[in-house]
Amino acid sequence: MLGDLAWLLGAAGLVRLYIVLVTFAVKGDSAGLVGMAQDLDAGRYGEFLAFEQHPLFSVLVAFFHLAIDDWVLAGQAVGWLATTLTVPAVYLWCRRAAGRQVGLAAGVLVAVHPELARFSGAVLAESVYFLFFATSLWLGLAAAQERRRLPAVLAGGGIALAYLSRPEGVVLLPFLLVALWFTRGPDGKRGGKQSTILSACVVGGYLLLAFPYIAALSWGVGYPKASNKKYGDLFECLRFKEPELWAIPMEKPLSPAIQGRVEGLLASLARDHGVAESHGDPHAPGAPDRWEQTLRNTYYPREVEAKAREGDWLPAKFVNAMHGVVLALVALGLLPIRGLRRIRGEPWLAGIVASFAAILLRINHTEFYISTRHALSMAVPCLAWAGRGLLVLAPALVWVWRRLPARIVPRPRPEGWFARRPAAFWAGALVTALLAPLTLKPQDLHARDEKEIGKWLGDRGARGRTVMSSDGRVSFYAGAEYCPVTQWGGYAELLTDVLARDVAYVVSDPGDQFKIEHLVLEGWLVEVWPLEGEDLQTKLRVFRVELK
Repeated sequence: MLGDLAWLLGAAGLVRLYIVLVTFAVKGDSAGLVGMAQDLDAGRYGEFLAFEQHPLFSVLVAFFHLAIDDWVLAGQAVGWLATTLTVPAVYLWCRRAAGRQVGLAAGVLVAVHPELARFSGAVLAESVYFLFFATSLWLGLAAAQERRRLPAVLAGGGIALAYLSRPEGVVLLPFLLVALWFTRGPDGKRGGKQSTILSACVVGGYLLLAFPYIAALSWGVGYPKASNKKYGDLFECLRFKEPELWAIPMEKPLSPAIQGRVEGLLASLARDHGVAESHGDPHAPGAPDRWEQTLRNTYYPREVEAKAREGDWLPAKFVNAMHGVVLALVALGLLPIRGLRRIRGEPWLAGIVASFAAILLRINHTEFYISTRHALSMAVPCLAWAGRGLLVLAPALVWVWRRLPARIVPRPRPEGWFARRPAAFWAGALVTALLAPLTLKPQDLHARDEKEIGKWLGDRGARGRTVMSSDGRVSFYAGAEYCPVTQWGGYAELLTDVLARDVAYVVSDPGDQFKIEHLVLEGWLVEVWPLEGEDLQTKLRVFRVELK
């Protein structure tokens, strides 16, 4: 087992080191996570706890910053270490669930999986989240099979650490408790007093690490609270209520002149472009339903409908997260093959996947947006089936190989190096060859462009000001305060947000162009990028705000 772990760690570490070296810039949420680490380092504990992201990743970044002076590099060091250690965690879990060969196959898949490997350079909490996600699956299965208390306590602690990285980590807790009651122990029995004790150990391990954070959040607001995440994430989406689309926090009151200018802009839009804004209750008599309201106020309806139905819906994101090769292996792994072990705890894994699917479908319905990294919570439990599918694929490859003409595929000597390698080795090599180009390809041209724009704005007076963009990357590299582009509501909300937050620059992507263009026509925004001779790989545009 140690030999397996050694070469899996080595391969995963090298792949992730390469990704760190070719990563253009931090991801969108990275700016906020690094900002949390800086707040913690400076002793600003109130600001640290008030941010919407969960704290564990930022705590680790602050710790690594004690030895690494650069904040981004410290975050990448955390990501590199966590994503590398995820590989042996998956190996140990799948080895226990289905044997050494499935463990090795799943470990190889994680080592070269494009999405899971990419977190090594992205400075995102998912790197730590998936480490403890996989570790909790391993320890939880060990506790259920062996009926031992220490793995149960550690599994509860692992779930707490996953929750402290991402709020959806808590989903694992009820499934582990169910598994403890319905998995047969060494004596062949289910349930009983031992299951009660083990369940208490799991809950105790979870509360030991998670309760201080929950208590701190609840103490600050005066009522039970488990997350600062915005509407649409786990804890809010379970409340099944409509969001307040027009509740925009005001940092300063608007003058009557500015307010009159906003009303004039709305009248101009309605007169010249046929765009009507409706305020108040979206479900009032005569008001359009929430879907149509959002489409009308945000983009051209045709563009948004195409985006929601073709790209930002859960099945498409799940396929993107898994990649076609791995998804095909999952399908093979579900087949009943004589002589090949089934995955232990399959109903448990299926329940976890179904729960994440239900949560993400709820978010998809309310926000029309699902990220590929969100769908990975469904993908990770499927890796055991993918590893088994690799073993199903191996004999099929051998069967095809033997039936190809010898002049096309030479037959190796029985005592040769090639012949001594098992079929699973060649199946793994084939899958690795298919995934490696995707894994090693530099990604995210938006990141490179936003980094360059951020540096450009920082050199031209944006440092210390407020920059509005789709994520915090531009503001991070400009040394500016971050203000997100208003996602809900329409022109009035966007303009009011710009004025209320004293925004100096607006960076827009194609999705915001419809609203932005009218503000340019009205003279509120003046385009300052692209500059002559400066080429961008994406269609980002930068505007300076001019108040009138």
